[in-house]
Amino acid sequence: MSILNMIMGAGGGDAVAQMAGKLGISPEQAHAAMGHLVPGVAQGMQDNPGAVGDADHSQYASDPTHPDAVSAGSGILGQLMGGSGMQNLEAEAAAKTGIPQSVIASMMPMVATMLAGHAASNTGGATGGGGLMGMLGGLMGGNKA
Repeated sequence: MSILNMIMGAGGGDAVAQMAGKLGISPEQAHAAMGHLVPGVAQGMQDNPGAVGDADHSQYASDPTHPDAVSAGSGILGQLMGGSGMQNLEAEAAAKTGIPQSVIASMMPMVATMLAGHAASNTGGATGGGGLMGMLGGLMGGNKA
């Protein structure tokens, strides 16, 4: 199973619907955007495991809209990509989905914490070092996105 399918199924798919509702887009639009965002953010996490740190983000796997989840996701993204990297991924996803870039920008921290949370819940809470990176590497097929 791909990491995208695992994230899309978080909370029985409710997490994506919850995110869509908060952002004012349809679940289908959220799925389309996640199809572009998840691989990029996951690759960033795989390339920079220290960005996630040792915090246990598992509580955010099924509740990405919680204010603490959004805050944690913003911190993760800042470490992963910096401003220009995030804007490039946002612009690409917006162009391919037709969703405004501002909505994609609001979605990205949620996606980051969903990834970190899902990885933590599948590695016993270990997000730094081998736990998260081992999971992401295996799900992504080694070092390939």
